Amino acid sequence: MVKMSRADRAKQFMPFAALRGYDQVVKERERIVCEKEDLTEERIEQLSKTVSVLKKGDLVKVKYYKIDAYETISGVVTVIDTTMRYLKVIKTLIPFDDLYQIEIIE
Repeated sequence: MVKMSRADRAKQFMPFAALRGYDQVVKERERIVCEKEDLTEERIEQLSKTVSVLKKGDLVKVKYYKIDAYETISGVVTVIDTTMRYLKVIKTLIPFDDLYQIEIIE
């Protein structure tokens, strides 16, 4: 009888992904799809005021529409481009038209 090393015995119990990318596909299928809401004039005005006081380096929590659902991201504002109408939080580019809520974290 050949004795296995402890490392070799542990390997046989390690997780094995037989189908590469399967977990990601399952996650996408579980995603709840929703339509983009039409914003009220008050919300548009509130968002406009918040964007006008934002500065590069501010810490924010942003809820925005992405493809088929709303997502929330927290992080530092790295770019505010009022000409091209987008906001960049860390590395995520968010068009102004997709904004739903912005909260400045102090």
